[in-house]
Amino acid sequence: RTQSAAAMCVAGTEVRTIARDLAMVNGRSTGLRVEREVSAPMRTWLLHFDPAVAEQPVMLRAVRNHPAVQVAQNNHRQKPRAIPNDDAYGEQWHHANIDSEGAWDISTGGVTADGDTIVVCIIENCDLPHPDLIANAWFNHNEVPDNGQDDDGNGYVDDYRGWNPISGTDEAYGGSHGTEVAGMIGAAGNNAQGVAGANWSVKMMPVFHAGDADDAGVVACYTYPLVMRRLYNATNGERGAYVVATNASWGTDGGQPADAP
Repeated sequence: RTQSAAAMCVAGTEVRTIARDLAMVNGRSTGLRVEREVSAPMRTWLLHFDPAVAEQPVMLRAVRNHPAVQVAQNNHRQKPRAIPNDDAYGEQWHHANIDSEGAWDISTGGVTADGDTIVVCIIENCDLPHPDLIANAWFNHNEVPDNGQDDDGNGYVDDYRGWNPISGTDEAYGGSHGTEVAGMIGAAGNNAQGVAGANWSVKMMPVFHAGDADDAGVVACYTYPLVMRRLYNATNGERGAYVVATNASWGTDGGQPADAP
């Protein structure tokens, strides 16, 4: 619990006068004293009080209301931002642009508050066996790989690693651009190697999209994560995947939304 406040005083005011004036608040001794000068140019001092006899909100209000005080605030405890120890993190300029460090103070990914494993579907082939990605690769653990059966009943056969609607298999690994995208989304963070993704811990589901795919191919690609999320909802998480977002790095030149209802 914070036990001090920083105060900016009116020029020419002796700060110890303020401390004496507020030695008693609401009929109780506060133990208020001047701890030290924080900034001479900004006329700011650190004041300390006895938390056993004076409550923080009461003291802050009393200091703010003193006629010689311009501004007062609690002396909040500070802690370093969550910064990963990955070797090449310093080269990732985009994290500063999107304020990743601020987000990481809240969460670095993994699971939701309800315990759902967060999945992002990347509609592009990715080299997820990469050493900095493999920990966050998604696998359909309800599917037995390469047995020629639809074990989880989702309408796809042997979709253990993801899905490739072109070949009708789970061959969705590879691709330099998709691998870079996967790194930005979910390279394992704070593992002392490589880079850090926006999510340090997240499951990435690859769905292969050929560079020259048409609209039908696009719809087929999006159908897979849609089916998996609906299956997850219908089975209360027993099957399927908790897909929260998809990513695709392509478009149609000169395309209009009305052309693709």
